[in-house]
This record gives sequence, C-alpha cells and structure tokens, in this order.
Amino acid sequence: LNKRLTDIAETNFYKVLGEVIQNAEEHSNTKKRYLIGYFEENKKEEGNYGVFNLSILNFGNTFYETFKNSDSPNTFVIQQMKELSNKYTTNGFFRRKKFEEETLWTLYALQDGVTRIKDWKRGNGAIRFIESFINLKGDILSDNISKMVITSGHTRIIFDGKYQITKQKRGTENKEFKMMTFNKSGKIEEVPDENYVKYEENYFPGTIISVKLKLDYENTINLN
Repeated sequence: LNKRLTDIAETNFYKVLGEVIQNAEEHSNTKKRYLIGYFEENKKEEGNYGVFNLSILNFGNTFYETFKNSDSPNTFVIQQMKELSNKYTTNGFFRRKKFEEETLWTLYALQDGVTRIKDWKRGNGAIRFIESFINLKGDILSDNISKMVITSGHTRIIFDGKYQITKQKRGTENKEFKMMTFNKSGKIEEVPDENYVKYEENYFPGTIISVKLKLDYENTINLN
C-alpha cells in the first residue's frame, strides 16, 4: 500500500500482538498454542487501507476454570470473584444460559490487577492489549471493521470500540485500576451489555482471541 505505521500506531500494534501471545502462553496449561495471521489489501475510491487479521487459540483450562477449579495461590482474587458472584446472585443478575457465573468471572479475569499468581505484579496483560486495540481502532462510526473477540468456554466477549476503558478504585487500599465493564456506569458490579458479553451455548475447551484491525489514514503515513 506504500504506507508505514505511525510511531504511535506501531507501538500499539506490537503491544496488541505481544500481549495477546504472551497472555495465551501464561494462562495456558498446555504446551502448544496455535496462531494464524494475514493481511488484506483494500483499494477503494475513498482511500486505500489494510486489514490485519490475527487468531490465537489454545486448548485446556478456560478463563473460568483457571480460577474456579485450579489450585490458584491468589486467594485474594478468588475471594473478590466469589463476593462479586454473591452480589449478582442477591440482585438476581444471573440467568441460566444468558449470563452465568462463568460469564462474570471471564469478564472479571480481563480486568487490571487480576491474576491467579500470588504477588505477581503484572496482572494487567489483558487490559493492556485491550487498551492498545482501542487506541488503534478508529471511531466506531468511521470504522465498523475493526473488532476483537475473546471466546473461552461458554463465554464470548466482543470489543468494537463502543465501550471504553474506565478507572475504578478497588480493594482496602482504594487503589485505582483500569476496567472494561461494558456498561454505562463503568462498574463491574452492574450487568454488562448482553450484546457484548455473552453466554454461548457451544463450549470451546480453551480460549480463542481473534483480532481484526483496519489500518487506515489515522494509523499510517504515505511513504511517497
């Protein structure tokens, strides 16, 4: 296309790729991951642009199973998840095959500071590649192509830029964390948009992360 990525776009681009791959490796309980990617060239009257496609998947524990069934040493995060489940149960937010505990825990696992490893300070790999994806994606009205989908177990979470990352204070220290809650309130304690956080009837035994990115004039510079 005779274009190159801007410096900012290049940084966000390799963060999306790097964090997705690293996240898949760190949270998999098997030795193999499967990755495929390709680039589409689109030439239209309104301008030329590229579309990058990436999918990475692994088999093994889902996000939910990683926290629910494994001997996770991070009992603090597990306790937070259980307390959140109790709030949803009390408020009648859980609905069978619509929004179950698995859906909630999968969403919570993507938030800043949530990790199954005790005292592990990273704990924000997922929110980093989500943030980088949102930074790369154009306005939702001008870019209806870019999308990221995370499928794990019975849960599917869709990112298209409609919902943005917010900041919330959590824990006894009242520390601020980046959150992706898929609702107008920006609170994880409230139900997310069912069009974006879904319970899927079909079960995938692991995790798939699929990314489609439109690389247009906002992210590129003409070489000539």
